[in-house]
Amino acid sequence: MASPVLKPRRERFIDQRSSNESAALRLIAAERPEEIFPILLEEIVFLGFPRAAVLEVDFDSGEIKTAASLNFDPEALKSFETSLWASEDPLVSGLVNLQPVLLPDGK
Repeated sequence: MASPVLKPRRERFIDQRSSNESAALRLIAAERPEEIFPILLEEIVFLGFPRAAVLEVDFDSGEIKTAASLNFDPEALKSFETSLWASEDPLVSGLVNLQPVLLPDGK
């Protein structure tokens, strides 16, 4: 329904990132695999998450460890180092069941 009352305009979204390039362009421009993790982690933090980490799984030994992180305390990252066979761990159960899980604060 039309109304004579003017609605205030929404303020334009201002991108606070240091780069003018979009994440997709930055990923395409990445020449080495080592350049991909920092781009992904920065974009995750930009979405509003306080910190981000990429975990690496060695399927031969079953070891899970951190590959890259942003805004994480080194002590907090140690809690992610576990074994793929530790089924009682909420992180491992999420990976094994292929389901998203909310990790407890201590994890």
